[in-house]
Amino acid sequence: MATKANLLSTINGFITAVITQAKHRSSMSTVVDEIYPTVYIEDETTNVVLDAQTAGLNYDFKIWKQGRTVFIQGFFTNINITSLSSPILADIKISEFIANAISTNLDAFASNGNKVQLQITNDQIIISGSLNSSRYYFSGFYPTLN
Repeated sequence: MATKANLLSTINGFITAVITQAKHRSSMSTVVDEIYPTVYIEDETTNVVLDAQTAGLNYDFKIWKQGRTVFIQGFFTNINITSLSSPILADIKISEFIANAISTNLDAFASNGNKVQLQITNDQIIISGSLNSSRYYFSGFYPTLN
């Protein structure tokens, strides 16, 4: 996981030194890591990429970044007795995963036909709509700042 600037800096740092096979391998490892990124498994207790914000909202996501695009998929459930209206699901903790200024809306569907949207804006994921106790599934992607 890297930004374009970090990737170029790593490669240039190794190239400016005396070039050996080991240094060339090290510079290319960041490229390989970008092509095959780490997939994070996040829930409301993991708090590596995301930080849960609303009590009673459980989620289980896979999230990874490749280039300037973040891919996210999974499900979330309101385990509260009452429905919630447009709660903040989570804050995005890692700066490389922060969305660009344009918000992205991802549709999330429940097996009973209910639909809400995940609105991803800057460093927050907000559920747009009224959330009952169903389990909602979604899959999508959004652009990052860098």
